Amino acid sequence: MQKKLMEPGQQFHLLYQEIIHRLQAAPELLQPVEDLEVILRHEDLFQQVASTIFPLSQDPDLQYFSLGAPYRFQIFFYSKSYGDYFTHDSEGYVSFPPERPLEHLEEEYQLMAYRMICQRCYGRTIRVPERKTNHWLDKKTGIRRYSRIHIDESFVDVYPMRDLPPFPESCIDRHTGKITDMDNLKQVFPLSAFRFEGFITRRSIVDVTVEECIKEVKNALIEIQGDNPGSGYERVRAAVETLLGLSNVQVSLSPFLKLNQRFVYSHRFHKHSLLIAAARDSKAREHAYRVLADNLISDHKPIYFGDTTVGGTQRNQKELEHLLPSMGKGSYLVAPLYAQGELIGMLEVLSPQQHSLDRELLKKLEPIYTFFELVCQYDISRFRQQVESTVKESFTSLLPIVEWKFLEETWKYLREKEEGTGQMLGLVRFDGIYPLYGAIDIRNSSTERNRCVQEDLRAQLDLIDATIDELSASPPQPVKQYLQSLREKNATFRSCTTSRLVAEDEARLSDYLEHEVKSFFRHLSHGGNGLAEPAARYLHAVDPARGHVFLQRRRFEESILHINQSISSYLDAEQQAVEKLYPHYFEKFRTDGVEYNLYIGESLTPYHQFDYIYLKNLRLWQLVSMAEIARLTHALESTVPLPMQTTQLVLVYNQPICISFRRDERRFDVDGAESVRFEVLKKRLDKAKLLQTGERLTQPGHIAIVYLHDKEALEYAEYIHHLQQKNYISPQVEKLELEDVQGISGLRALRLKVLL
Repeated sequence: MQKKLMEPGQQFHLLYQEIIHRLQAAPELLQPVEDLEVILRHEDLFQQVASTIFPLSQDPDLQYFSLGAPYRFQIFFYSKSYGDYFTHDSEGYVSFPPERPLEHLEEEYQLMAYRMICQRCYGRTIRVPERKTNHWLDKKTGIRRYSRIHIDESFVDVYPMRDLPPFPESCIDRHTGKITDMDNLKQVFPLSAFRFEGFITRRSIVDVTVEECIKEVKNALIEIQGDNPGSGYERVRAAVETLLGLSNVQVSLSPFLKLNQRFVYSHRFHKHSLLIAAARDSKAREHAYRVLADNLISDHKPIYFGDTTVGGTQRNQKELEHLLPSMGKGSYLVAPLYAQGELIGMLEVLSPQQHSLDRELLKKLEPIYTFFELVCQYDISRFRQQVESTVKESFTSLLPIVEWKFLEETWKYLREKEEGTGQMLGLVRFDGIYPLYGAIDIRNSSTERNRCVQEDLRAQLDLIDATIDELSASPPQPVKQYLQSLREKNATFRSCTTSRLVAEDEARLSDYLEHEVKSFFRHLSHGGNGLAEPAARYLHAVDPARGHVFLQRRRFEESILHINQSISSYLDAEQQAVEKLYPHYFEKFRTDGVEYNLYIGESLTPYHQFDYIYLKNLRLWQLVSMAEIARLTHALESTVPLPMQTTQLVLVYNQPICISFRRDERRFDVDGAESVRFEVLKKRLDKAKLLQTGERLTQPGHIAIVYLHDKEALEYAEYIHHLQQKNYISPQVEKLELEDVQGISGLRALRLKVLL
């Protein structure tokens, strides 16, 4: 202050002179103060001193200040707002807020003390992190606020207690000025070797709530995009609460997903929605989602309910207000999020206070809208990637194990195209591949299908006769003549269904039922004269999805579908597990049963060395899985509408083959004479019979293993022994010779009975 008095034209000359005079009159204040009672006795003097340091402003952000002992949490003078930041117990001890515990403050003060020692005593500058933002709860609103804190050390002096120790070079990086070993620094360079005099001032200089909320939202959105979004949503909620100035608000962020130009609902992406979650079931949630999308697109503005217990008056509110009671009492607002003019998401806010939300309030959230839009775009991208990867995995032949080859050939083609040396894509081909083939067939499925068709056709012809009888009571003359014609044709076709129905008769009968009977009755169903009702009953009865005339065919199709789906699901799960043994190419085909090819070889996986042991492991797995499938389908017999049995067939082929990608059919196929022989063989085994008895090789509850050479039978003896030890198959193994199949002779088989 004496320096200030020497400045020419000093405006506060009298104030500084008064303070100096009072300090001189209190000599205990001019010495280091150890007893805080001394400060309390001169509190009015410290108020005068504080007025020369802190501006006399009514701004609450600038009223946050304190004077304290250097680098200790020992405050001897502070403003009311500073005191409100902390709470104290009945004995006066301060309770530190969890976001800024005492341990953090002590660490900050230690670093600051070391910085001052290095600067004042050694002329060296070291870098220490400083906490420059203060976050606190407004005790009136309960809402978090942020402000920038300025710590002023200009009123502090430092003195060594003894001879100045050498500078601790080993603990401080000479290039960055950062402390590298704090624990060692405290030992070799203790703060107790120095004395600090004076006081530190702390003051809030500006409100940075918006800036800090933006940072909080950015960090929270990273969590939302992870596997556990719950904590991220809570951080976003707290930030929105702070920006809006409303306590206990709920916040939700949801994308609008499109597939083929229409909005689609996904529980995975919309389960956090406040309004949609209030719907009673999945159908109602999907309806609410589409209503929200349609209204936000058509109006291009937020939808607002000031009182969720009353509902709304606007057109776009009526279809949603029935969901409001489930959300509780309060006010609700949903705002659209756009990117390049397209609706990509929505922000929902629910406040427990009625009429506390409005569209003007949303302007406070504008600084963080961009981040909300980025999250919605990220979710949309994840949804598309999920759909595309599933399509690629489920509906194309390009599996990951062969994708590398396609990438290599594509890059080669593009490189040569750039250089002008080639314009043709190369052939994707894999040599030296060992094949495994398996087939699970539903026994007598064709016979059972024909039986079901004939039963349904007979029922339909009976229904036609009954309907003609109803219509013949009093029809107009033209109708009467046509009905008589139908009756005669019906009698003719009935004779066809009493014996085996040949393809030609089935085609003629189908044409008759569709173009003569059904079209005529459809015409009558729109007329009068008492003819419409019997005709309509017939049309309902022959509806393929619901009518009783198609009952047997539906039972057959449901049974086939359920069995095939169960087999496919089992194979998919097992195949993913066994892929860990060695990568391989797997493809399956569904008919009246399931067939599959499995290829393994080093050319498929050039970065994995192939060994014959991998093939043996897969062959053992194939037999175990066939036994499990036999048990699975046996258990299904009591659960499907029409009980059906399956047969299991395995083809052993020890000669490596070649497969190549046929671009015209977009699938892999065998290539070369040896490979074609394998393909022909597996296609002709379906009806293979035993040489001596003519019995079908494949039988329900059995696994048939077809092979060409004795060494293959010897290898499979090991696997069979393993299955017997595990109680998959019975001890008896049939060794069989097969009839020649179209140019292939000498086939043999082993037949195993599965213990169902």
